[in-house]
Amino acid sequence: MVVKLGRDDVLLCAERELNRVDGCDLGNSPLEYNADTVANRLLVMATTNGSRAAVAARGAFRLYIGSYVNAGRVVEALTGADEVIMICAGNEGAFSLEDAACAGFLLHRLESEHDIEIEPLGDGAWVALRLGREAPASPLELLRQSSHGRRLLAGGFEEDLIACAEVDARPVLPVLRDHILVPSD
Repeated sequence: MVVKLGRDDVLLCAERELNRVDGCDLGNSPLEYNADTVANRLLVMATTNGSRAAVAARGAFRLYIGSYVNAGRVVEALTGADEVIMICAGNEGAFSLEDAACAGFLLHRLESEHDIEIEPLGDGAWVALRLGREAPASPLELLRQSSHGRRLLAGGFEEDLIACAEVDARPVLPVLRDHILVPSD
């Protein structure tokens, strides 16, 4: 089945180096994405780091996009899985404190809320889980101290950082289906 979409049906969303790409409707700021703006529209998105991570994981049996804001939905979806592999988007191919801490936060919640023993397979997973177990309940301070968080603050994106630290604020779980991210059922 071929579906024709008009320009009014699609939002072009892209960011490079924190800023919206010229000619795009939206950038990467979570504050730009609200129900009125995105309802009934296909979002075509490219980001500096997230797009690379999604492409790297495209062969996964099931791929979810997780963060602090949808942590509860991610944990719910992962409960009962035989194996979970978390890929942190990182920052231009390098380690990212906020990504590792969020992965650890998700693993710790999975472990503590569902009495599941987490066995980290690699050094990165071990560090992430320790961060998740020892990090404060609110991730905002950790986000502010991370190198990317400091970069966002310097760029005038403090409200974005605050929005990204709101645990369970957005109960939407994006899942990759047929090469398209859609809200899970």
